[in-house]
Amino acid sequence: MKKGYTGKSMTVYGTTMPFCRSIASSSFKTHSLTIEAKHRLKIIDWYLNNNRNVSLTSRRYGYHRNTISNWIKKYNKKGILGLNDMPKTPLSKPRKKVSLDIVFKVVEIRKQYPNDSVNFYVSLSI
Repeated sequence: MKKGYTGKSMTVYGTTMPFCRSIASSSFKTHSLTIEAKHRLKIIDWYLNNNRNVSLTSRRYGYHRNTISNWIKKYNKKGILGLNDMPKTPLSKPRKKVSLDIVFKVVEIRKQYPNDSVNFYVSLSI
């Protein structure tokens, strides 16, 4: 069985073909693209082959110019994989920071009033 591309430079008649390594590596990346990302890649390819005209591309495919411009920015910044949808959830959840003085005061008040939550909330407001 024939092996795939090994990552070395390709040679044709003793000369190295430029950009062959990036072309070969990008073909492996297309397997991880979603259907929507493949469609966006098709639109960007049409844009690149037709004078880089965003208005013409938006009329042809029925998307707003800003949408296509955002896809082009993502493509230029992150490459092919940048066209995949990003998760809508934030990467981190910010936590409220409480000073140690307040934590010690809360612990002290809870020790004073272990069963009386009303007094706990009243004394916190003081």
